[in-house]
Amino acid sequence: MKRIFTNNEEREAVFASFSTNNSHLRGMINKFVFSSGRIPINQFIIFDSDTYNFIDPKKLRAANNNLLKNSDELWVFGDVNNGVKVAVETFEKLEKPIKYFDLDFKELSKKNANKKLINSKLSNPDMPLVYAIASKNNFYYRLHINKFVLDKNHVPINPFMIFDYFIMDSLKRDAVNIVRNSLIKKCNEVWIFGEADGLLEDIKLAKKLNKPVVYFDINQVKDLI
Repeated sequence: MKRIFTNNEEREAVFASFSTNNSHLRGMINKFVFSSGRIPINQFIIFDSDTYNFIDPKKLRAANNNLLKNSDELWVFGDVNNGVKVAVETFEKLEKPIKYFDLDFKELSKKNANKKLINSKLSNPDMPLVYAIASKNNFYYRLHINKFVLDKNHVPINPFMIFDYFIMDSLKRDAVNIVRNSLIKKCNEVWIFGEADGLLEDIKLAKKLNKPVVYFDINQVKDLI
């Protein structure tokens, strides 16, 4: 199916924030955000649990904070604690929209949300967002690609992480394509890993938007993990 290529259809990015105790709900939360007409930015999916085994935690924290600052809305699921507090305070300072939900995805008022905020701030350097893509034949190197991008001090926006098999099988292809186009618009650069089969529309849109497109041999990432 040909990619929808339009500048008129675009979705806002929602940073989905929840505690590690609720990380098992990450797939359901992603689907909920997506079905609400938004792009899910979910650290527990973009940075899979395996990522924490081979990336400096400080770099991951910096990358996550940059994703947070570049998102359009913040949706909080469950209690506001630990790192969730930082996300809430950051969005309040930026005066960006915040919504609160219980774990049954029922929206709560700010008054009813379980908020115990602390004074905190993001002190990490800015990191460019990179739309990092590969053909479906290289799906199994998605974590390798993430590590490669992070090692270059960039934040990976990898559709194979955002739209894992669970999400891809349950959503309409046209809707996924609209979100992919929206992600390209939000990123600073587009990096292609390996063959470009199935990626021509991504490249076409990136060039139309004057985004730098950089090509890498897939062999450059194979031995990183």
